[in-house]
Amino acid sequence: MSDHVEQGGRAFCPADLEWEFSDFPVKLSELEFEKSDWGYNSGAWIEISRTQNFRFSARIFGNVQDVQKLNEADFVGSSNVINGQRLFGKDEEGNGFHLSQCCLTNFTISSVNLHTEGAFVQSELEIKSVEIDFVRPSKITKEKNQIRLDWFICSSIPANFSGQTIRSLLLENKKIRIGVDSFEDTPRNYINSSISKDFIKYSQNDLEFLVAKVPRDILKSTWSGICLEFRGDIGNVSSNLIIGVENLISFLLGNRVHYLGHSILEDNKLLNARLISVSGITSECSIESMPPIRFNLQYDWGNFGILLNQLLPEYLLKRDILALDAVLERYWTFFDLPLGANLPVLSSALEILAEKYLKTIDHVKTEYINRALYQELIEEGLSLIADKIVSFEGADIVLSKIKNAHRKGPNEKMTLFYSLIGITLKGMEKKALQLRNQMAHGIPDYSLDKKVQEHLILTRVYQVLFNKTILQILGYRDYYIDYSIQKSPVKNMSVSVGEKSGAKI
Repeated sequence: MSDHVEQGGRAFCPADLEWEFSDFPVKLSELEFEKSDWGYNSGAWIEISRTQNFRFSARIFGNVQDVQKLNEADFVGSSNVINGQRLFGKDEEGNGFHLSQCCLTNFTISSVNLHTEGAFVQSELEIKSVEIDFVRPSKITKEKNQIRLDWFICSSIPANFSGQTIRSLLLENKKIRIGVDSFEDTPRNYINSSISKDFIKYSQNDLEFLVAKVPRDILKSTWSGICLEFRGDIGNVSSNLIIGVENLISFLLGNRVHYLGHSILEDNKLLNARLISVSGITSECSIESMPPIRFNLQYDWGNFGILLNQLLPEYLLKRDILALDAVLERYWTFFDLPLGANLPVLSSALEILAEKYLKTIDHVKTEYINRALYQELIEEGLSLIADKIVSFEGADIVLSKIKNAHRKGPNEKMTLFYSLIGITLKGMEKKALQLRNQMAHGIPDYSLDKKVQEHLILTRVYQVLFNKTILQILGYRDYYIDYSIQKSPVKNMSVSVGEKSGAKI
């Protein structure tokens, strides 16, 4: 694999240290099929490319004995879900490629050869992920000496990073994190090198890793790259942990972070890489970041490194109890929907959070009366009411409401939830909560510009209230950005969303 050369006075590191494996296109031979070879002979090969929108483009070439086998739907499971199969092949250097969830989607064959035995066929493959085991000339050492790099893309990185990285092709260690890696601080070691502030360190509760920016030069796209860098016992790094870190970083940066896969290195050499085919993104990024906090290095409350060290332990502790991953998933869906349809989705996120939170408080009841006792008390009266209204349309709905009248409604639960977490809802916030009901149970008339503007502002209020709620749940008590007001002022958490007066900075 080729090294990046010095350009414009900047020394680059080997590509594998800066970004995911990118030596595409690759040609794979010696193919092995998990379930079906689709009729391809042993000499078939596969070509794979990584597109600009981080998906795989793959084709299989070769002679097919029976063309009809190409039409077999061997991998269709329950509910017509196509599961695909695993394929294995080797590239020209002998590296092993494991391809997962592979499906043949289309094939091309000359009409002349359509009924010819052993006809040459080119087929398109859908691939979910690629895992690569690299040929290693030397014996692998213990896992504790290895480094794991997890790769992500996002629309932008509005946070400040304070850790310094030195890059130089002349040094044995091509990429040195100052304060983390051993480094002799002499003028000689700075020759033909570059220095950038591009990482922060997380170290809490026996978990340590770095969060780093990927150099823009290497991406060659409008997307920004992020790397999680794990050292030591990388065997303890689970996909569940990666998802948790990914979700919190996405929330803090104010734009969704997309996972691309990981690399495992030893002595700056690739041992293994796993790449994911990402769906739902375009080759060009035009998404605006809306972080809940205005990042800066002047105050601790705006320092991304300090925030991550403070908030991630709380997020990992509460993520399952409060279903935080599912809550944030709805938050990102909210951004993809038009006005009028977006708010019910965001409100469902807060309702899930409130419901989960209330269940953690022993002395809090979400029922006015115990369900069993209530049913016993109304049993006789309910029977009489049922006899009297049975002939009316909607009788079943009325009876259902009576049966469940012992429960507190969604609005009452939300009010109780906010009082318990220490947020007092005021004017604009209450109006935003009410707007949710209008959008959920009706179709707003947006023929008037005034109505559109009003709902846009209240929707923004709801969004910022969501940000405040997550921050409050995680123990943050300082300053947030109020996007519902012109120029998006930074306000103390004690000040309500939409309130134009109060403590600001």
